[in-house]
Amino acid sequence: MTTAGSIAARSFGGCDTCRSRRVKCDETRPTCLLCSTTGLTCRGYGKNIFFTPGADGSELDGEDFRFRRLLFTEAERQEMSQWLTSSVSPSSVSKQLSALDEQCENVSPDQSMDVQHGPFGVFRGPKIAETRFGSADSVGELDWCRDIRLPDHDNEDDNVQQSMDQGDAQSCQWSPSLIAAILDDPLQFSSPTEPGHINMASAMDNTDAIAATECEAPAMLGLSETALCLTEGATLESPSSITSDNYLGYMLNPDLGTIEKPSHMSVAPTVSMPGDAVFLLKHYVSSVVNFVTPFGHAKTPWHTLFIPHVKTCLAALTMGEHLSHASSAVFFGTLAISASSLGRKMQSHSSMWLERSKFYERQAREHCRATLASAYHVPKVAKYKTILMALLTLVHLYTVTGRRACVDFYFVEAEKFIRLKGLSRKKSRKVRLLHHCYVFQRLFYESLCIGKTSSHRKEVQNAIESSELIIYSQDSPSFKALSNWHDPTQQTLYIKTQEEGENDLHLEHPGVWPATLYPEIYGIPEGLIYFLSCTIRLGKEKDAMDQGHGSSSINMSEFFKRARTLERCIKQFPDWTSEMRVSEADFPGDEKLANMIIAVRNALAIYFYRRIYDIDAELLQSKVLRVLNALRQVDCTGSDGPTGSLSLVWPGFIAACEAESPPVQQAFSEWFENCAHNSGLDTFSITIRTIREVWVAKSSLSDTGASWIDLAKGKTYAGLHNLPL
Repeated sequence: MTTAGSIAARSFGGCDTCRSRRVKCDETRPTCLLCSTTGLTCRGYGKNIFFTPGADGSELDGEDFRFRRLLFTEAERQEMSQWLTSSVSPSSVSKQLSALDEQCENVSPDQSMDVQHGPFGVFRGPKIAETRFGSADSVGELDWCRDIRLPDHDNEDDNVQQSMDQGDAQSCQWSPSLIAAILDDPLQFSSPTEPGHINMASAMDNTDAIAATECEAPAMLGLSETALCLTEGATLESPSSITSDNYLGYMLNPDLGTIEKPSHMSVAPTVSMPGDAVFLLKHYVSSVVNFVTPFGHAKTPWHTLFIPHVKTCLAALTMGEHLSHASSAVFFGTLAISASSLGRKMQSHSSMWLERSKFYERQAREHCRATLASAYHVPKVAKYKTILMALLTLVHLYTVTGRRACVDFYFVEAEKFIRLKGLSRKKSRKVRLLHHCYVFQRLFYESLCIGKTSSHRKEVQNAIESSELIIYSQDSPSFKALSNWHDPTQQTLYIKTQEEGENDLHLEHPGVWPATLYPEIYGIPEGLIYFLSCTIRLGKEKDAMDQGHGSSSINMSEFFKRARTLERCIKQFPDWTSEMRVSEADFPGDEKLANMIIAVRNALAIYFYRRIYDIDAELLQSKVLRVLNALRQVDCTGSDGPTGSLSLVWPGFIAACEAESPPVQQAFSEWFENCAHNSGLDTFSITIRTIREVWVAKSSLSDTGASWIDLAKGKTYAGLHNLPL
């Protein structure tokens, strides 16, 4: 019995005679010994390029055998690979190709060109006269029966014998005119199009607008009272189907537009493979992910969970298999993020990619709604990780596109799902990675939630607190409870147990958890995230005391005592701690991480002084400059823009809102605009637009000490449209 390990790899190195006889060749040069022993003529090891001898694709007559053979030696292939990888970095590939595409757009169809960007290039020869290649008959007169024979570089002594005939070379050169003729009428020279193959150029030129939709109407989602949900276009129409006139929607995905609204019975949806999925996934992997995490190793949730899952979905759709609603939400949500980024980065076909992003966003939203409808069913219809990935993908999608009302909805649903389904289970490393992703993004988002609590939040909070599974939560789901601080210095050094570390979801209690993953995912110590959580909770207590309804759990004396303690902890927190357990192989330079921590720590101090003490912005300018300098340093150390810069949106926003001098304001504007240009993510452009609204509002008010928090509460200004994250 032949084992898998004993199967030899297929060789293309045998001579033509042995390969035609299907016998193993000894590959001796210039003629093999086997042919000499058997008395046969060895036809050698020629490398040939064959052409179809006519439009009918008929085979050549006679005994002209055709065999696959490697055109280049292994050394040559290795040299070409090394040259290619050294010519362009992986993160710059999309940028080079986009620049190439944009430059070609400006060239008229009848103009010859030769454009080169790095290792990539395109050329077009002069247009062939119609009298020569005007019909199929004239094309058929071309002598395709002559084949190009390439020299065998494996044997220098045999180059003359194996080189191509001079007459053949003259008649069968790959001239630009010949290639132009082929490209002018490709149907005459190529095989029938494979099923599922899409002519993207034709599709792009025939794009009709897909019905634009945003998130669900706030009234449907219970978000009508969500704090700061003043995003333009928040009220939405229901998703419209793809019409027959929509050529792009039909070409790229003919079945997606006909998906019916899922019922509560989780039936696997039938979808087809989008024609641009591979291209969008490559852009997501090579470009978008770089802005999410500062690390490029395979330990982050995106490299470990999200990207492999999307690739699995891609393979399943290619094979005609069904996806669960949760997997479909992850898949289409990722495509929507990538298409949105391309729509902002590429000048050519920008509107097409933005429409594709909206189309995929609708699919992801519908699948996620169906996922939520069956998420708590017994037996479960999808894995816990897959459902949580679907919710976090929607959070990520609406975060980078700047639609805050939808972010709030899916954040609250993710919290409910984690508390009711996740905290009671044994948590693998992958589950903990997802939990850390949720908490990190949620706390920065929650710090900007100023004002009333939405009805949707209240309903979810009541559902969590009324469940028997609330006993597994080590913290309060309302962000209002404050842990008892008897001796903060000692309590912050307390080593948490595994249960305390895993189930203190929103970091309510002080202590150190050695197994924390925040430094590994985002490069930020858990201590800073914990102090942010404390500031959020203390700020909510302050709001309760300001309202005077007796809803605060502490008195004024206790409030200021805790405020002074928290202030001291933030001031004493170092810029770089031993908590950063990142190996040199994973991240070769500490400078970028150090600057990220400096930016977050100083922004946290600004947020604390504004949120708790309401200190005048003029006293905070030194910290504003520290944040700005740190952002600039992170920007300078990146090759194609600041990696992990999505984590820096929050410190950039907090510091920029307090900037007083025009030069500093201009510097913040340039940083956000640079990130928006490099990433194509709307959250950067929306954030700087909001910051400028704050600057305009503060300059027009008599109260020069007004903060963005006052503006968000609506105390002094009603023109603040949106906040980041």
